[in-house]
Amino acid sequence: MGINHRKVHPYLLYTRYPLLYPLVRRGHWSAGLLTCATSLWLGEHAVQLQNSSAYTFEVLSEITPFVLNENHLRGMFWERYLAPSISAFGNHFNALSQLEQSYYLTLYNFIVKEQYISKSARWK
Repeated sequence: MGINHRKVHPYLLYTRYPLLYPLVRRGHWSAGLLTCATSLWLGEHAVQLQNSSAYTFEVLSEITPFVLNENHLRGMFWERYLAPSISAFGNHFNALSQLEQSYYLTLYNFIVKEQYISKSARWK
């Protein structure tokens, strides 16, 4: 945007509280954080827009260590903590019966839609 980065003062908005927190510059960390937050928002936006259990199933099926490890992390922290916790979601989800999965997907779609509407609706 043609603005000197030293004159920009970025903040994160936590809508839950709602408070603005100054974003401390630490190399690429802040850019990565914003990219992650934007990706999460885009994913939830797509789920509420599609409003389809089949689409939501596809999205949730991609929550695997292989798919999420975009930076090809290795080492004890990844192997011992991150990958197992990511795998646990898929294991629990796949262990559900067809009826339980259908209920979960329908409820998930409803919650995402409600959150999206509550954050984008005009308040009077």
